[in-house]
Amino acid sequence: VEYETSGETLDIVYSGATKGWIPQNDDTVADVPSPPTTQKAIMIFGSDDNGATATGISNLISSSGVVASDASGAGTARSGGAATEYGTSGQAVMAFGYITSGDSGTNVSNLVSSSGVVAADTTGVGTVRYYVAAGRYGVGLGIFGFGNIASNGNRTAITNKVSSSGVIASDTSGVGTAGFSRSFSEYGDGLGMFIYGNGEGLGYSNYTNRVSNTGVVASNGQAAGTGRMDGSASSYGGDKGIAGFGYN
Repeated sequence: VEYETSGETLDIVYSGATKGWIPQNDDTVADVPSPPTTQKAIMIFGSDDNGATATGISNLISSSGVVASDASGAGTARSGGAATEYGTSGQAVMAFGYITSGDSGTNVSNLVSSSGVVAADTTGVGTVRYYVAAGRYGVGLGIFGFGNIASNGNRTAITNKVSSSGVIASDTSGVGTAGFSRSFSEYGDGLGMFIYGNGEGLGYSNYTNRVSNTGVVASNGQAAGTGRMDGSASSYGGDKGIAGFGYN
């Protein structure tokens, strides 16, 4: 008999060399251990200090929060993209963005291994756009959402789900007010939230759109705090989130 459930309790009795260990019962306890939150990170892409040139260099972050020196770029240099974790083994994927050298958007993606190695471009899926937001939901899943459509400069609310193997799905019709430069934070048990940003007809917004643990995006809610864009957000403490900074 093979047992694979984390947190399971077993009652087994040894009945001699002939029969060996005999299982009497097995129960999955309610308080099953959870894996620790991710303790590493990576920052990549962006534009340089005068905004004229995009870059692909990356910087690893240790489990104690130390940012390493530059690593050579991999993939198309761009700004205004986003990234999310996927799977259950510490992988991530980065996608979308704005290519300053060609004055155009992109929907290419780059997988990141559990050791922080950035892979070459993967052919793009979904509407080409930049200033998107992304994060994880459920178990091993991720989502990209909102942004500015490169071809016409219009805001959008479309989303693209990410599978547990890092595959980005085609567009899902948008829910909520179209916007760009939003942030995303995980919270609770497999939940997420798109928050703040520049909304269609709103300017700097404090709107929220919650994401269920099955990837369903809810209609607009409203956060406390000053409406703003270009901030950042992240989970902390295992089941909480924080959004900070930005431009208003």
